[in-house]
Amino acid sequence: MQDKEPNIDRKLLIRVQGIAPSGAEVADMMAKLAAVVFLQDVSMSYSKDADQGGRVVREFEVTFAMDLNAPTGN
Repeated sequence: MQDKEPNIDRKLLIRVQGIAPSGAEVADMMAKLAAVVFLQDVSMSYSKDADQGGRVVREFEVTFAMDLNAPTGN
């Protein structure tokens, strides 16, 4: 009888930093990320105004996770 290897909980944590023209685009992206079934814990780390060549833009950081143990449907 072979010993079964223990299940290892595998999770990929992702951090995305970016710049958008406005807060509306950041909010839209957040809503779309939250709607993705295989993404978990989608959250905004920060969002602030930034200057890019004399233009005010929105700098942000978003974090989320992917459960690598979940079935892929293949």
